[in-house]
Amino acid sequence: ERRAWDALLWFGSLIMMAFHSLMVVVERSLIQKGYGVIRLLIIGSNRGVQSFIATLKKNSSSYLPVAILDGYGTSQKEIEGVPVLGKLNILQETVEKQHIQAIAQGDNIEQVVNILHFCQQHHLDYFLLPYLLGMYQDNLRIQYVEKPLIAPDKRSHRNVWERLIT
Repeated sequence: ERRAWDALLWFGSLIMMAFHSLMVVVERSLIQKGYGVIRLLIIGSNRGVQSFIATLKKNSSSYLPVAILDGYGTSQKEIEGVPVLGKLNILQETVEKQHIQAIAQGDNIEQVVNILHFCQQHHLDYFLLPYLLGMYQDNLRIQYVEKPLIAPDKRSHRNVWERLIT
């Protein structure tokens, strides 16, 4: 009888792992087809932002960087294939035209309060890249979202199924 329970436990565990692996594959394929992606606006145009975008793309993240704004302006027209649209003075317009769902801030530290307030008013997810504050991983509780390090505002990362339903 003990062996039957052990076999049942192992068999159940294998079935759960196989189901989980299958769901990860299905989720990735849906994201690659454009279902359940979160349209992301990035603030800043420095090397950290460039690395962040490259990591999102490399890991087929559900976060899709669609535009970049820089507080000071930049001569760059695009970063890692993402267009640089201008300065922060067109934030509202960009969010509306590009159908932005989340903002990741990687520069312009002096604008943190303003951008966070804007996100709260417009029900957008807000992410602050920790290197912007000069923080090291040992000093932070970090939430991993598709591998890049981000410090989230208050809302948790929703999976692709919840994004498809809502």
